[in-house]
Amino acid sequence: MIKITKHLPMKRIITLLLLISTALVSYPQVKCIMKADRAENKVVYKKKFIKIFAGQKIHLSSSKSSGKLNDICLLDSLKSEIQDFQNMSATLERHNSEKQICIDFNQILPVNEKSMTVLLVKNPYRKRVTYKARIYSPEKKRFVNTDVLPIMPGISAVITWPFPVSSVILYHFKVSKD
Repeated sequence: MIKITKHLPMKRIITLLLLISTALVSYPQVKCIMKADRAENKVVYKKKFIKIFAGQKIHLSSSKSSGKLNDICLLDSLKSEIQDFQNMSATLERHNSEKQICIDFNQILPVNEKSMTVLLVKNPYRKRVTYKARIYSPEKKRFVNTDVLPIMPGISAVITWPFPVSSVILYHFKVSKD
């Protein structure tokens, strides 16, 4: 019993060091993504991070292994189809017919004249897809985490924010095993 308690603090220290080193290695990669402006944006970074600006629609391909989406590649970048809520059902219908991962992101001006942001993410797989997202906050002058829900198989998720968002970073895409 005494030997276990002696080694327990060392295990915690090793675990903590591993977590910190992982964060330090990945932070510079994320930092370069955050700094890229619209003109120099590559859209896909390290084959796993996606940065998109308002007004863009992109199609992506990827491979799946161990439940993760790997080797994400940009197929094309177009102008967003999201213009207002009047055409949202037609936009969603076209979006849901896509055969690849499709992301459409734009700011719109609804009836109340307050700008808001809409993000559509198409899940072309037969299983649920989860991911994480960060949005650019002009007040904080940096990207901040935001909540997103899993995307059910074969449909598009609609994420809205009641304020303008100029850019979003999507990452840690996973396909559920169930």
